[in-house]
Amino acid sequence: MDDGSSLQSVLSTIEEAQIAVSGSNCTIGLFNNTRFNANNVSVLVENSTIINNCTVEQCIFESKDVFTIAVPANLIRPYLGRRPETALRFKNCVGQFIGRPLNYANVSALNYRNYFRDMNMAIDISNTTIEIYNNDFTNIFRHDIMYPPSYAINALKSNVIKGITVGDFNVPPQNDNGQQLWENIFYNCDNGININGSAVATIVNNKMNRIRAQPGSTGTSTGTAINLFDANYSTYDIHNNFITNFGTGIWGSLLSYANIDIHNNNFNIGSLVTAQAFAAIRFANPVNALAIFTPTQFIYDNSIRRVTRGIVTTNWDDISITDNSINLTNSDIVANPGTFYIGINANKCQNLNIARNYIYKDGPNPTSAIDDQVLGINGQNITTSTITSNLLSRMAAPSASLTHNK
Repeated sequence: MDDGSSLQSVLSTIEEAQIAVSGSNCTIGLFNNTRFNANNVSVLVENSTIINNCTVEQCIFESKDVFTIAVPANLIRPYLGRRPETALRFKNCVGQFIGRPLNYANVSALNYRNYFRDMNMAIDISNTTIEIYNNDFTNIFRHDIMYPPSYAINALKSNVIKGITVGDFNVPPQNDNGQQLWENIFYNCDNGININGSAVATIVNNKMNRIRAQPGSTGTSTGTAINLFDANYSTYDIHNNFITNFGTGIWGSLLSYANIDIHNNNFNIGSLVTAQAFAAIRFANPVNALAIFTPTQFIYDNSIRRVTRGIVTTNWDDISITDNSINLTNSDIVANPGTFYIGINANKCQNLNIARNYIYKDGPNPTSAIDDQVLGINGQNITTSTITSNLLSRMAAPSASLTHNK
């Protein structure tokens, strides 16, 4: 499809294509109640300046046997033996909308949910403004090749700051049966969301579970739920997300400081895995810490359980870490002698505000050398910072529970 053309697909099945639908500078239109099966790329849209030129609702993207639809299957030639590369790919586009927000027009928007399953990536975008609502991502991982890394939502580097929204502020708190509603659900994915490059990103009201879980019901999760990478002067609003069974919850490795608002997220390792996560929230090493940008950076009101590190900052200045609840789990500590467990770990930072955090170890009071591995707040080479009014419970000796080495 080229300039000026348009397409609508309703109650259709499109399968076994290299690229099922491709459009450049055109109006793709509406995909509703359409099944895309066993395509290497299902929809490709390029170079579009038309807002909302591609609407996707109530669709299924998957890779199943054409004749026995319950059986997962790989692709035909020329991609024989591989999984689909991606369902949706957008390049140099504006104003794309994937899914219908749960609060849309006060209707039962769950009936409009899109399903992505059994592929390498689900939504792959570059230099594109996009809003993503009401989707289910399941089994998004690579088994044919390891690199590049697999993400359910992959936003590649943009030349300019782009707007990326994953989830909606106004999710109804419950359905008619009293169950929690989530805007997007990620399950058993290599990694969750990758934003590589400068962006104004909002990630809110999503549920992520089993982020790169190893085979077996008790495997270790090692993936990253939300990855922020290689960006200058960006803005991130990340709140009201439920992230469980992961390796790293939020990992920021940026080119400069950013406007950061991370609050009211729940990080936990459930009974599906045997090992704790490495860190819930981690920021490190801005390269271009230029004075022309004065960021606001807040991490607050998050609940964190079963991690080796709760919140980690390395070479990261001017951040406020307040009112978080961090649990260091006694069974993990006993099972991993020689590993240090730290609620908040700051290294080579300045102008920090660490206040009113509740950091606690469950189980008995400290009784053995193993408990000396448990530190509430560990600061190394930090200057001109404020650490005050934090509650540390069942830590090691006070000198180990709170260190502030300048």
